[in-house]
Amino acid sequence: MSPPINTALSGLMLPLSEAEFCEKHWPDHHAVVHGPRDRLPGLFQNPILANAPTLFANYRGRTAFSKGTTGPRSYVVQQVDPAILFGMGLSLYLPDLESVLPEAPAFLRALELALGIGPGTARITAWASPKGEKITCHYDAEEVISIQLQGHKRFSFAPQKALESPVGAQFGLCSVPVEDLYPQVGQGFPDPKDFVFEDVEMLPGSLLFLPRGTWHHTASEEDSLSITIVLSPPSAMEQLLPVIRSLLLQDTAWRRPQYAGRADMDERLASLVSAVKQLRPEHLLPRLTLEQVGTFQSEFRFQKNPGWLLKHQLENGVLTINPIPGPAYEPVIGIFEAQVPIHLEGLVAWIEGEAKSFTFGFLCRAFDNLLNEEVEQLLRYLAGVGYIQYLNFPRLDYGAGPIT
Repeated sequence: MSPPINTALSGLMLPLSEAEFCEKHWPDHHAVVHGPRDRLPGLFQNPILANAPTLFANYRGRTAFSKGTTGPRSYVVQQVDPAILFGMGLSLYLPDLESVLPEAPAFLRALELALGIGPGTARITAWASPKGEKITCHYDAEEVISIQLQGHKRFSFAPQKALESPVGAQFGLCSVPVEDLYPQVGQGFPDPKDFVFEDVEMLPGSLLFLPRGTWHHTASEEDSLSITIVLSPPSAMEQLLPVIRSLLLQDTAWRRPQYAGRADMDERLASLVSAVKQLRPEHLLPRLTLEQVGTFQSEFRFQKNPGWLLKHQLENGVLTINPIPGPAYEPVIGIFEAQVPIHLEGLVAWIEGEAKSFTFGFLCRAFDNLLNEEVEQLLRYLAGVGYIQYLNFPRLDYGAGPIT
């Protein structure tokens, strides 16, 4: 059986197939697709996106404006009619497009799924430039998909990347580099004059995918409106650092400040090596909430929130539980009540009396008279109202080998 077609990605890339894009282009090689605008998914047929004036009339978010012919710097304003800025010959960047496109979040989540990137790492924005306006040469530290909706724009890009997998912010001619860029360019800052550029004529319905680190610049031959889908999955380093922090927060020595004259850093560094050796590849995947995970795994860990109380009572054969905020919560933010099967009373009482963290697998073994699905359903409810916390970070256990 063939895998289901992801309509978000396949609709964007037609006539290029979803499989061909993923195998030959994503995420390291550019892709160019041409075709009529009406070939695009329904999101792009929204009347609000008919043209730049219609979008300006409905847009209420932030607006960044620049004069691309003079430099890359842009300025962010709010509560200013974008049409006025556009009429002044300025290029406009509209980052809050989801506020006027209710179908955008579902589209972006489907696109993320197709591309194998974490939830919330794709966003949709708009660019509007008047005739004759240009965007100076730069590269982005994110993958971008540009879809032309109105007008004719020339997009020039260098297939060879300016910087392989850059982390941080965009960089270009006359840009002030962010501090994080210096460790990445020890051999010198990239210069667009050292690269060969290709031109793509973008007409309504045209699409261009550019990997992160690709030099590009644009020139609007007519008043232009385009959509940019920005894809910003975190780097492997950005995935690792929070995991390392969660591990070392479990170690007293690493929580202790570094006082002058204290020479225990050798021991700390040795323990760091031991901690890192416990990690498995899956620990570096995007952390998911309970709403995002499927069936619970045995190692899923939880801990009771001490700021909440749990009241449970059995009346007329019905077990009712009421997780409520404790006295530390001011004001009271809500009272939750659920009726659960009577044979879960022992499990409810155990969770109520346990201060330490525990795993889903432990509960299933300790209460083997219950179905795993029943235990999972109760934990989901208690976590959903805040009574227990899902601990989606690995457990530190020096000398225990890989974390389980």
